[in-house]
Amino acid sequence: MYIAPGFKHSDWKRLHLDDPNGPDWDTAISILKSRIRSRYIDPVDMLIDCDESKPYESRTFGFTILAIDSLLIETLQAFKDGRKATNKGDGKCAFLRFLTTSPSMKPIFEHDVELAEKFYTDYRCGILHQGEIQNNSLVWSIGADAAFFKEDDENPERKQIVVNRTQFHKNIKSDFAHYLLELRDSVNRDLRRNFRRKMDYICGTK
Repeated sequence: MYIAPGFKHSDWKRLHLDDPNGPDWDTAISILKSRIRSRYIDPVDMLIDCDESKPYESRTFGFTILAIDSLLIETLQAFKDGRKATNKGDGKCAFLRFLTTSPSMKPIFEHDVELAEKFYTDYRCGILHQGEIQNNSLVWSIGADAAFFKEDDENPERKQIVVNRTQFHKNIKSDFAHYLLELRDSVNRDLRRNFRRKMDYICGTK
């Protein structure tokens, strides 16, 4: 069974990761990088590149980009937490934990719980459960921040959430790069343990 391009589950099982400074840690991290990039990051990068030459009003891939990035958020948080599977009721907490603690998202969402909650309900749940974004929320490809509130054009008394899908994706890529750096540091024993637990489950070793 391939677990990433160029890597089978048997490659993972052969790794010796009990030595925190052993050379196999580089291979383990390369497997994760290949898995995440091929399944999530590279496809979104291609969608954004396809849209880049169009006027911003004509860009159309925001829905798909946020669908993939929502899956990516849950995947990355599962690795960080060492969760084999997401139990009913745990998904929201894990999703919000990523938004409020990861380095690139934290400045946006940590002190705005309402924004984080609305992103989860209107975008993540709306897209993955209803096949559409909820509550008149918007997807743009422009804007300085990955997510922000604006006045609703149709109802000035109501706030409307806007997500810049391009910047949002850049933030997730930055957070993934930071996560890989943390895994390379042997001092992060809990993070490494959780990563191993998740990969062992994927590869059927535990």
